[in-house]
Amino acid sequence: MRVLSIGLLVAGLAVSGCANTPPATTSERGISLPYDLWDYNPVALDAEARRHCEGFGRSAKYVSETTEGKSVRWRYRHYECV
Repeated sequence: MRVLSIGLLVAGLAVSGCANTPPATTSERGISLPYDLWDYNPVALDAEARRHCEGFGRSAKYVSETTEGKSVRWRYRHYECV
């Protein structure tokens, strides 16, 4: 029973961590994708930006990265749709 309780606790923490992810900022001109500095995959972020821009018949171009002012953990990758 104790193993089950620990498993549920771990699963709950994992789900609550996902709920705290900042939202992406999107427009026809580009997209800003949040990512966790401790656990991110730049290839996956590039692919997500590419899919977004292809929806407008454009290509994604990486522009820059910024940090969230209140947190050391969250950063944003900014892409332009060209």
